[in-house]
Amino acid sequence: LYFLFKKFIWKLRFLHIIGLIKVPNLNGEWDGEVKSSYDKFSNSYPIKMTIKQDWTHIVVRVRADKSTSHSYVAAILAEDSKGVVLTYQYQNKPNPESIKTMAIHEGTASLKLEGQKLEGEYYTGRGRTTHGKMEFVRNSHT
Repeated sequence: LYFLFKKFIWKLRFLHIIGLIKVPNLNGEWDGEVKSSYDKFSNSYPIKMTIKQDWTHIVVRVRADKSTSHSYVAAILAEDSKGVVLTYQYQNKPNPESIKTMAIHEGTASLKLEGQKLEGEYYTGRGRTTHGKMEFVRNSHT
């Protein structure tokens, strides 16, 4: 029974509607854009996010033209006063064609859920010290 709940039952919409489950189902593909302090927020760059989630685990993967990020810890905060916030720490790996100054780095992102949108900010760790804004719109459920 636990396995069924962990994988399937918690996703049932009516359990969310009646308020029994407050953690939203964020599974799916999300299209978005990022603006970075690296270029003084002068450009928007397209990004794609994939979220894989069950009742006890969540993994966030973000793909950009020049790099891929993968979460190593993630949490959904579902508080009535603050709404729903997805927070995660990630490692970003640049693609081989990336500029030489872009190295593997870590960062943290915090995204607030508003309907079918996730919007928020990120910052990177020591060595890069950049920050920025991300905005995503869900394009599919899984």
